Amino acid sequence: MDEELLSTKEAAAYVGLSVQGLKHHLYQVKDLSADAKVGQTLIFRKSTLDAFLETKRSPGRPPSSAEPS
Repeated sequence: MDEELLSTKEAAAYVGLSVQGLKHHLYQVKDLSADAKVGQTLIFRKSTLDAFLETKRSPGRPPSSAEPS
């Protein structure tokens, strides 16, 4: 099975971040890691990025079930 590979720029666009934002998650928050490095380019599998997105909560108010009653 061939999985689509994305460059750093493509990966940032895929997850809705700037390249700087993506690198922040790589090097500061450390909740994302690249699958490979070719020269100076970081390579990501789509499945890695999908797993990263699953761990992120969308911004805004929490669901009403999380509010105290």
